[in-house]
Amino acid sequence: MTSVDLPIRARFHRAFWGLKDTALRIAGRLGHERGGDRLAVQHLREASAQDGRLTNDVLNSMRAQQSHAANKNLAKRLALAIRPGDLDRPLSDMPMQHKAAKLLEDALGRHRISSIANIGARVDLVSAYLAPRFPSVKFTSVDFQDDLAVSNAPLGLATNWHFVSGYALDLLGSGAIKPEGIIMTSTSVLMNNRELDEFFATLSSVKLLVLNEAWWPFPHRLDFWKVHTPEDVPEGRPVVGGRHNNYHHNYPEKLTRHGFQIEVSRIVPGSEAGACAYQVVATR
Repeated sequence: MTSVDLPIRARFHRAFWGLKDTALRIAGRLGHERGGDRLAVQHLREASAQDGRLTNDVLNSMRAQQSHAANKNLAKRLALAIRPGDLDRPLSDMPMQHKAAKLLEDALGRHRISSIANIGARVDLVSAYLAPRFPSVKFTSVDFQDDLAVSNAPLGLATNWHFVSGYALDLLGSGAIKPEGIIMTSTSVLMNNRELDEFFATLSSVKLLVLNEAWWPFPHRLDFWKVHTPEDVPEGRPVVGGRHNNYHHNYPEKLTRHGFQIEVSRIVPGSEAGACAYQVVATR
């Protein structure tokens, strides 16, 4: 069962009412472009929950949007580079990629693997920090854009840190990459139900899976006093919620069905107002 830190409950209560208030304000301003866009995105995500893998048109659009030239937040992302001592802070003070790095660092201390791929890496603070500390492990950053190395160059490129561009389902399914470990942060929550199932089905070579994903209150639920865990999500019916309209999946059920054993499943404090982080370490 997923564990929940007690202080999170108060945060979820505040976030629940904040999201409710946002929803009511948006509903009252449907003619406003921003409000209409946010509702439209939510409805699109809900309608796309069973779509499966992304089409070539969508992939090409995402490559263009996420290219080095189009990355307007690059400097902001690079400024969050992990420095010595950053991972000694409380989890509640860590940005998401720092949480992911701490989770993976601890997992690599317990499990011996030769290679790990960061799926959805983009600006990969995790590999930049851990590659020099685990020189015998091959780190690979995977994302859509073709110029990953260019975006990550300011972080200092360790010799055991590599870059592969493409759609993770295609790369894993074809054997173009065969990592023994996978880490994802703020990535699997973008995958719809069928897409995530197909992704897990491609992980035949994977012995270690580490997830660090935003976890939000479910504002349409009446039992707001409860911190909903992944086990509360009906399998095959991800809940769309949070400020970014993320998919909230039943990860324990999916991973168990795909042959993984859950070592860690917990909700921990987040650094973003209203969001917490759901962390998983699974092995086989």
